[in-house]
Amino acid sequence: MIILFSAFSLTVFPQQKKVAVYMTGASSGISKVLGDQLVAAFSKSDKYIAVERTSSFLAEIGKEQSYQRTGAVSDNDISQLGRQFGVQLVCVVDISDVFSKKYVSARLIDVEKVEVINTANATSSLDSMEELMNVCNTLRGQLFSEMLEDSNIPQGFVDLGLPSGTLWQKKSAPGEILYSTALETCHNNNAEIPSIDDWAELLNECTWNVVNNGYEVVGPNGNKLLLRYTDNYRRGKYWTSTCRAKKKDGNCSANYYFFFDTEEQKVSNGGGFLALGTHGLIYIRKE
Repeated sequence: MIILFSAFSLTVFPQQKKVAVYMTGASSGISKVLGDQLVAAFSKSDKYIAVERTSSFLAEIGKEQSYQRTGAVSDNDISQLGRQFGVQLVCVVDISDVFSKKYVSARLIDVEKVEVINTANATSSLDSMEELMNVCNTLRGQLFSEMLEDSNIPQGFVDLGLPSGTLWQKKSAPGEILYSTALETCHNNNAEIPSIDDWAELLNECTWNVVNNGYEVVGPNGNKLLLRYTDNYRRGKYWTSTCRAKKKDGNCSANYYFFFDTEEQKVSNGGGFLALGTHGLIYIRKE
């Protein structure tokens, strides 16, 4: 099975490379989810665009003599077809049965050089949507973390590929601090405290995986950050910059905070008092 996707934008920036995603050896449902996730990872970066699926591409592969003999498509064949249809990269994803598991491998081929420039792999039962999404995240993390590395990203920050373009701190500091200390820390790092809208985007656009010391938050492009627990009960309470209550003089007295434990993540209806309250801090930067 071959799946080629396209972004609907007609604008191609000079630095962008066209890439095709080629799925083999899986049922249509698994192929669609894996393909969609990889295309999303490409599309979240301004370095790549996807290529529309075309019947002519499928027909050309069927004409290849090596494919007619063996049912397989070599890297040379893929590179030749990539050049023919105007793509610079082809991402080949194969799913194989190994004992009782599924082995998923991906390789990214530069069609001009006819060489593999990056690889990824994962093993799973793929018997649930949760397992399938875990594999997607593993592939995205391995395949795109180095490719999407940007020298323009400030040290200590990560680009998760969010629609807003917001950069997040790679790792939150352990423990809880006063709001005044949080403001000072942000000032020293040319950063700001996330608003409830920033937290909502992080929650809705990313995949949250429980780890030993908190959550590994995986962005649409496969990059990730670590959000640590802030207490000994596997919970996290983090400052937001959004005011919840004001004093008579109009100044803010309490802000909303973002809460999570091992089962849920949400903006709390409660407020963190700015004078005495302590919460965790992870800061952001908006370019």
